[in-house]
Amino acid sequence: MEIEYSSEKKELSPQEELLRVVRGVKAMGDGEPIYQDTTIDLEVCNPEDLHPSALYLLKSNMDFVEKMYKDLLTKGIDILNLDQIVEAEGYVIAPPVVEIWDGQAVIVDGIHRIAMARKMGVSIKVIVVSGVRENRPLISYPVEWKEVITYDTKPEKAELLRKMRIDNQDTVSKLKCFRDFTPLTKKENRRPLSWETR
Repeated sequence: MEIEYSSEKKELSPQEELLRVVRGVKAMGDGEPIYQDTTIDLEVCNPEDLHPSALYLLKSNMDFVEKMYKDLLTKGIDILNLDQIVEAEGYVIAPPVVEIWDGQAVIVDGIHRIAMARKMGVSIKVIVVSGVRENRPLISYPVEWKEVITYDTKPEKAELLRKMRIDNQDTVSKLKCFRDFTPLTKKENRRPLSWETR
């Protein structure tokens, strides 16, 4: 029996498009697709079950996230319950990203939204990625919420930022482990490439 192939491109649902974009996330250092062979799911989680990968939050970012939450909620968009990339009112936002490491769900992107959900006592929908290759670990170990401090300005001391997993590696090796989430926000890369400003 001969199979006929259609030349028409299948239109993806917004959720399928989100997962396609996430699968294409690359490493900042060498452009390697970090999530290519992983399992990616959307899950509703209790923020208490998610572990920060940073030891700090910024008050200005928390204020911004709260403003965005209130602004978009008036438009019927709940940024704590997204299943697609949303563009509205000048914002481009996707669900936070969590990776499974060391047997824990570790926040990789979207810590301020997850912190806000935690403060509000509500669950949040996140992208959960499991099966990232061991040679592409997160640069820092997961920490507990009680260790996270909110600052007015970003601390200058590296030990106040993260509990580094690969601190003794060169900058190029470290950047190979940084995930570039630009495709999710359609903005210039949000993380500095200079390791000294991490």
